[in-house]
Amino acid sequence: MMKSFIFSFSLLSLFFVNQGQMLGIPTRIVYSKDAQGLSSQGVILNVADGYGLTIDFIPTGEVVKQAWLADPSHIGFSSNGNLCQLNQGDCQSSGATILFLRKIKPIKFPHITSSSDGSTELTVVTQGTDGNQKEYQFRIVPIKGKPAYTNLVIKPDSERPKPLLPRLREIKKPMN
Repeated sequence: MMKSFIFSFSLLSLFFVNQGQMLGIPTRIVYSKDAQGLSSQGVILNVADGYGLTIDFIPTGEVVKQAWLADPSHIGFSSNGNLCQLNQGDCQSSGATILFLRKIKPIKFPHITSSSDGSTELTVVTQGTDGNQKEYQFRIVPIKGKPAYTNLVIKPDSERPKPLLPRLREIKKPMN
């Protein structure tokens, strides 16, 4: 009886555990306006030796049309779809939903300056189902050691949890 209960409980728990938690993959969640720098100072992302960093736009419903690194000498990236090329006439069929960044051995590019710590900026241009474009900015910082996360999920602001405490001005409403 007890073995049956433990097995049933174990099986049931699989339905309530996030896949990332089951696999032990650290995930960081950022909301769209924060990643665009509209409601925060922007997002700093760490990329560690031997690990990659996945940036997932799937929850936003947006498609990545373009992405570029300010300094590609320390970080490389790829995507799960074709990105629009500069001066490409029609790129309606192009797009990705996931970007993957990884550290690379430093490359010396002529006429391109590099930061002393290997950090750079990643710019991402997306397009929503409504045709509107958004620009995301990330500061990418190479680190040593084990990263705190290997997956960044961008979520729409509509999924941002509501504050638990009412705003201060709502608390100070005059009593009638």
